[in-house]
Amino acid sequence: MAFSPDGRALATAGHDRTVRLWDTATYRQRAVLTGHTQQVMNLAFSPDNRTLATACNDHTIKLWDTTTLKESATLEGHTDSVMSTAFSPGGRTLASASADGSARLWDVASRRPLAVLTGHTGVVAQVAFLPDGRKLATAGHDRTVRLWDAASHETTTTLSSELPVNGVNVSPDGRHLATVSLEELGPGSSAGASVEPPRAGIWDVATGRMTTALGVRVMPRQVAFSPDGRTLAVGDAKGAVSLWDVRSHRLVATLAGPSEAVTGLAFAPDGRTLAGAGADGSVRLWDTSTRRTEAILSGHDRAVLALAFSPDGRSLATAGADRTTRLWDVASRRSEVVVSGDTDETFTLAFSPDGRTLAKGNANGSVRLLDVASRRLVAVLPGQSATTWALAFSPDGRLLATAGSDGTIRLWDTVAWRRTRTLTGHTGVVKALAFSPDGRTLASGSADRTVRLWDTRDHRVVATLTGHDDAVVSLAFPPDGRTLATASPDRTSRLWELDPDDVASRVCALSTAHEWHDLLTDPPPGAPCP
Repeated sequence: MAFSPDGRALATAGHDRTVRLWDTATYRQRAVLTGHTQQVMNLAFSPDNRTLATACNDHTIKLWDTTTLKESATLEGHTDSVMSTAFSPGGRTLASASADGSARLWDVASRRPLAVLTGHTGVVAQVAFLPDGRKLATAGHDRTVRLWDAASHETTTTLSSELPVNGVNVSPDGRHLATVSLEELGPGSSAGASVEPPRAGIWDVATGRMTTALGVRVMPRQVAFSPDGRTLAVGDAKGAVSLWDVRSHRLVATLAGPSEAVTGLAFAPDGRTLAGAGADGSVRLWDTSTRRTEAILSGHDRAVLALAFSPDGRSLATAGADRTTRLWDVASRRSEVVVSGDTDETFTLAFSPDGRTLAKGNANGSVRLLDVASRRLVAVLPGQSATTWALAFSPDGRLLATAGSDGTIRLWDTVAWRRTRTLTGHTGVVKALAFSPDGRTLASGSADRTVRLWDTRDHRVVATLTGHDDAVVSLAFPPDGRTLATASPDRTSRLWELDPDDVASRVCALSTAHEWHDLLTDPPPGAPCP
């Protein structure tokens, strides 16, 4: 989002490919700007408020007249997603940064390109002008920030970071830069070093040195409730697993996990064991009473992408980036490769409630169904048009829900393996699915930053939960179904209260139609309160 310099307008954009303009005095929508064909990544107003620049995954930049609310130009030249734009202080020049590894300068009046700035060896994530307009800064995933002379188009200074740099901002006096880095560590980084590299920092422009290192919370990746619903496990991007008391919301323990990000979490049905998958290729088993590591299961030679316990707790299924699926005997810690040589990675696994079928969601969008006893493939569901990210069986085993990159959720009859319904509404990739314990509600988490709750009988959305600032990547219901846990790369895990009595009291307290629509997707015509 971006505010206009005069503060009278707010522009927002996202996965739905549109740009919306809002009046900040009345909070009313002025216009919906359409034309981009993919997600809009960045917005920037010109200093005189007259022009809005939008950067998009479709490789283009569009300029919009904020008075007529019409598109005035499309700037083409980048060969990959345009990540960021910035106007010079005088408004005559527009700078753009792209995943193609370059930054470009454009003459705003003529719409013509002025220069292509090359030097970064990876994605250029953000661009910003210094206050005097003579220099600009670019942030790169190649672990550098470059300062450029706006006239000669040459690099004047290169700042070196220990991590990929995803953002840069300039202080009002132009003397300092603030940077933020990606959470993930790439090849050649200082992973495993005794001192953790800073995630954010402040740099002195004159010396090119970081003067202040800033701490940033680690982002959660996975959540799982214990079978009794008293404990919530949260796995993060650094490999740690934290255990939280659900009633008091207090941290009770932190478990030493894999050396890289936690990619999967699951409690055994008896609650005595917690399994965690890691991007380092390992699977760890923790004793939940002593909170000690019971075993480290080694077999995958690349990241473990998914895991699931069988309903009886005797077996653990894992899928890896090595394109194998393994079944582990939990007691003996031994595994058997049940699928090898897959043409695509498996990103999600789910056992049917009777334990007879193992479902695998693949990168090609298909869902493969294995008979656990015979280890044979029994069916292949066409699934999504792209990657299948999430699977969930209903508690009675009659339905299988699948979801993925096309933003839809598909429901399948597990007797005939026939698709019965397609649920639409999300505007981004659906990353997580979970049925409530009574099977009446299906929760879906999406890259559109929302969680939707679906009635499994009439297939309507009964609520849309908003609050996360990034994709919702993991969901979990406790046994009583009264709350829902979610995890997001916005560095938060959330607990949502779903108790009907609590919701009813909130509904009865509402006084305006606007408030009704904030809480309920399809509110009834009258208040259901005495």
